[in-house]
Amino acid sequence: NNPLIPTGIALDGAQPELARVHALWALVQTKQFSERLDQLADEPNSELRAQFAKLAGEAGDRGRIYAESMLRLVGDPSQRVSFFAAIALGQNRNAAATKAILAAATELDPHQVYLRHAYVTGLAGCASAEELAALANADSERHRLCALLALRRQGSTEVARFLDDDIALIATEAARAIHDDFSIPAALPQLAAMLDGKRIGDRDEPYLRRALNAALRIGSPEEAQRVARYASQAQQPDMALEALDLLGNWVTPAPFDRVDGRVREFAARDPKAIGEAVAPSLSQWLTHPDSEIQAAGLRVASSLELEVPPGDLISVLERQENPADLRIEALN
Repeated sequence: NNPLIPTGIALDGAQPELARVHALWALVQTKQFSERLDQLADEPNSELRAQFAKLAGEAGDRGRIYAESMLRLVGDPSQRVSFFAAIALGQNRNAAATKAILAAATELDPHQVYLRHAYVTGLAGCASAEELAALANADSERHRLCALLALRRQGSTEVARFLDDDIALIATEAARAIHDDFSIPAALPQLAAMLDGKRIGDRDEPYLRRALNAALRIGSPEEAQRVARYASQAQQPDMALEALDLLGNWVTPAPFDRVDGRVREFAARDPKAIGEAVAPSLSQWLTHPDSEIQAAGLRVASSLELEVPPGDLISVLERQENPADLRIEALN
């Protein structure tokens, strides 16, 4: 029970590495944290520096006595040391650490996902949502990515500021942050609104599926109209079909999320209001050159019990290149 014994062993360079590491673990288990351990920040053995940083994080608020050392170690040449120091700064809620973590993140390679995770965890713990949101305009792509992922961990709606990023990876990660898992429900309208954005034609499939599904989850007639508008203008045929399939299931969506499979609960929806919102786009689908779009449009009309203009049905029927089953469906 004497903390001087494990502390002395941990600081004794003549002791084997494993003995010193076990001494640090003993101090964590007994919650004995001495300022003398700060000496380990200058320890030549990188594993001892890493274990010291790990101890500082596990000490929680009491680990703030090692704040200056952690600020230095987050920039350590050893990635393992930097990893534990960044996490410690977040666990210690060190508000002064944001700049140091961002400086370390500047040199991140795309494949260093574990190290990025540590920096994100550190930022989520030490930076405010306002500080992180301000990085939406940062020049560094690495800083923007780390900031939005930290906002996701905080569950902040400020993550929506990254939805319109020039870099597809960052924009898609923002969409994932808002949509996936337990989601950030208050930011779903901002994600759905991206369907009307100028860059929507350049977005990748993961982004588009989440924006469309965000609209479905909100479920209002206004969102149905937005999805209908997108289906009429979509540059990617597969996504246009996905939008139409959403509309066909809008009134009674399946309980399993179309993107990540999580069970969602939906409030009752008014079929008449949804139909009125969608009806103005019907002619565009039935006169579309792609027969699959025409077929999906007919399914939407059937699902929402929309009145189909006879001229549009005749257009589907008379188009010789349309499959026979589609033309028969138009007759029915």
